[in-house]
This record gives sequence, C-alpha cells and structure tokens, in this order.
Amino acid sequence: GVVRLDSVWRNMDKPDVHLLYTDVEGAEKEMLEGAQEMLLATRYFHCEWSKAERYEGAMGLEETFKMLPGKWKVLHVWDHGFFGDFLAKQEGI
Repeated sequence: GVVRLDSVWRNMDKPDVHLLYTDVEGAEKEMLEGAQEMLLATRYFHCEWSKAERYEGAMGLEETFKMLPGKWKVLHVWDHGFFGDFLAKQEGI
C-alpha cells in the first residue's frame, strides 16, 4: 500500500522537519502531492530532478520546484548530466 507523507507527519503530531531527503526514482510528483502540509513545516528539502525521463514520471528542476508549497530558495544544484539533485531552504523557517 501507499501512505502519504502528510498522513505519517500528522500521526507523529506534526513535528518540525529539519531535512526532508528524498530519492523516489521518478515518483517525485506523487511524493510532492502527498507531502504538501509536511513541506510547509520543512526547513530543508533535497530532491532529485531529471533533464530526460530516466524513470517514468521523472520531473525537471523547474517543474519540481513549482510544486513546493511556501517560499523556497535553492541553495545548491548538482548537475550529473542527465539528472541532478537540489537542496532548498524554506524562507521564514
């Protein structure tokens, strides 16, 4: 089965999230859709992005960044050729 990160986070009494480090192999959209509330309480977020669809559903950097709720600042982008990673910090937290 699948459980949304928001559900897990609520069941943990909504703690502050200092770092959300993800590696979901092309399921970034689904992960982000299921973590909208938790991301608002997240200080740092690390995620993969893709220039080409290495995995079905893989998203580009801009598309991924647009799905983040709140106001985020990209701290670093790693470019590994066909894919990469980024680290962002939510402003105000």
